[in-house]
Order: sequence, then structure tokens, then C-alpha cells
Amino acid sequence: MTGVWLTQDVGHTVSRKWQDGSGSMYLAINGAAIAQSGNIIVDRKTIDVADRYIPQSPYFAGAYAPADGTTFQKHPYANSRAPWQSTDVYPYIGSNLMAQGGVAVGGLTKVYRLTTDSYIDGINYKHFAMFGASGTTALRDVSGPSSVLDDSAGKDFTMCKVLNANECVSGSTAGQLYVQIPSLALTTCNGSGAATVDICVGDFPVAGSSAIQTYWNRPNKQGVETNLASTASRWGIASQRTLAGVAKGISYRNNTQFDTIRIFPNGKWALSMRLMPPGATPDYWTEVLKIPPTIFDSVNRTTFIPVQEQIGSVPTGTNNIIAEFGYAENGSPASFYCTQRTEACVAVSSTVNETTPFYFASESYTGLSCASGCTITLPGYPARVIYWRVKYRDVSNNVIATSPIRVGVSF
Repeated sequence: MTGVWLTQDVGHTVSRKWQDGSGSMYLAINGAAIAQSGNIIVDRKTIDVADRYIPQSPYFAGAYAPADGTTFQKHPYANSRAPWQSTDVYPYIGSNLMAQGGVAVGGLTKVYRLTTDSYIDGINYKHFAMFGASGTTALRDVSGPSSVLDDSAGKDFTMCKVLNANECVSGSTAGQLYVQIPSLALTTCNGSGAATVDICVGDFPVAGSSAIQTYWNRPNKQGVETNLASTASRWGIASQRTLAGVAKGISYRNNTQFDTIRIFPNGKWALSMRLMPPGATPDYWTEVLKIPPTIFDSVNRTTFIPVQEQIGSVPTGTNNIIAEFGYAENGSPASFYCTQRTEACVAVSSTVNETTPFYFASESYTGLSCASGCTITLPGYPARVIYWRVKYRDVSNNVIATSPIRVGVSF
């Protein structure tokens, strides 16, 4: 069969096709062509097109954060060399896939409660970082047990997710979401990317603000999903990896065609445009980056990485244990913040539960039985340095001993 590769960008949804001399579209895998219809990529071993595709933003531990459509735009490189297909950095634009619909809070002039939560399954605070923007300004997450939005200037352009009643705003209830934005002009999320002072809050997606490389010659671990709400997994037709932090100095919703990355056709090198500080000369600086080689292994990084500690002998009187854990990017390692929320995270299981991977310290939980030894498992985010300590508790859950702080890598 003779023909050409076509890389298609329809509504900022990227697909790769093979077009033969008659104009028919196919998808080629390992040299064998199978049927292709529109933007829908069919399963490896069937011609049933159904509604299967490679997700624009993969699930993580069964949870979904959208990078679909123009929420985070994506643009392919037509000259990518097989088996690689690369995109530029997914710039954030905004759309109705973000939480929005602000209602003013009585007695305050800058604080709003969002009436529409994030797309599909709400804010997944234990799976993704919460992301927010108003116009070209990023929102800072101040969620936590002592959080208060009160119109003070130091709280401007912040967001706050309620875990327990009366957090963020007096009278709040669990699950509510608040923002403090001065001079708000639009109570929804503007999808045009213009610098309107609006409200956009959601989960930060796996593919957000990263360049994506797709390797067509190797099946992935994520699987091909049959629809957006599905978490069913099956072997897919390609592997993807994200290249984060490769385009420096990009402002939210304030990008030009130069504020991105240009990956070479062989997928091994890239040019990155660095925006210099105001007043600097020149305005942009070009960096040549060597992209790390692709190493395939058996680790599934589309979910939490189990980090285990085996507990042998325990202090006298021990009935159960808990492990407080966190990451230094969220605060002091001794604070054990595993998310942006300023509260310690707690693991209490010998395995990782994707639905409830951990608890915050103020939530109700039962310690792991460990009267004569046990193994406790921390749900590590992939490719992170993780800190933890074990607390030994008696039958009444009083802490009788605490271990030194441990450190490990969830990779």
C-alpha cells in the first residue's frame, strides 16, 4: 500500500492517519493497516470503530481531569518521524469543562461560591492538584483547616476547597468550592483565552501544560477508553509520555505561537522559547534541550505507586499504626502535606485503594492492625520523593511511639 501520513488537528483534537492513493483513511500499526473513521481510532484487533480513541488526557487511578478541546489546546508537528508523533506544549485556554458559576457570598465583595463543580466527576482532590485561573492570573490554593477568605488583599486570587464545615467561609459545608477574586467581570470560565477576569477552577490534568510524545509501535498501560466516563482498561495501540517544564516562562492564557516548544522530527531534541523578565533584552531566549531517552518498563504510572514499609517488632502495647506522609513541594517534609491542602495525609492500609487512597488527618479512619508486625503501604504519586513517619497507637488510638522521618522515591 502506498500513501502518506496525515496528522490531523480538528478542533484541537490530534489524530494521526494514513491516506492511500484513493483518499481512504487508515491507521497503520507495525506496518499493518486497519480501518479508521474520522477522529476515531479503532481497537488493535477489530474493525469495530465504536467510539474508541487515545484519551487526550489519560485517567489517573480511575479519576479524570479534562484537557479536552480547547481547555488545553494541542497542536501536532506534521513532520514528526515514525514511530514518534509529538505535540507542542498544551497551553491553557479555558472552557466550560472547568468549575465555574460564581455566586457572591453575603457580606463580602470579592468572595464567590462556585455552583458548578468540575467536568464529569467533580474536583478529585486526592488524585490531582487543584488548578485555577482568573484572566491571566493563576489562583493560589489556600485550602486547609484554618483557611479563611475574608476580602483582605493578601487573599486575592485564591481558591479554597471545603473538606469540613466552616472552612474557607463561615457557614460553608463539605464539598463546596470558593474563590476570592477582585473586580470579577465574568462568573463563568471564558473559553476564548482572552484576559477577562473570570472564574476557572478544576483538576490539573495529566497532559496539562506539557508536551506530549506518542510512540506508535508499543501498546500502552492505560488502555483505550470506550467513553469519557469509563474507567475500563484494555491494551491500547500506542504509548504516550509527557514532557513537563520544557517551555519556561509561559503565562496562563497569555501565550503566543513562540511560547512553546519545537520537538525535532526524531523526537530526541527540542527548541524551547524562554520568555525573559520585563525589560530584559532580548524578550525571548532559545534553549536547545536533549529529551531523555525512552525507557519502557513494567511499572504502571497511571495510578499510585505503592511505597511500603515492613514493620517487624512494635512497641509494647501497640494495637494499630498509621503513617503520615507528604512531599516537600507542598511544604516542610515534617508537615506531611501530600496535596496543596495544609493538612497532613494519613495512610492506613496494606494496599492502595484507588477510590480512597489516603485520608486527611481530620477525617475519620481506622488504623492498620499491627499488634505483632505488619506492612503499611503509602500511595505515592509517580516520580516523587516521599517523606513519612509511622505512629504506633494503642487500642484506644492513643499514640505511644513515633518513628523517625523516612524518605523514599515513588518511581
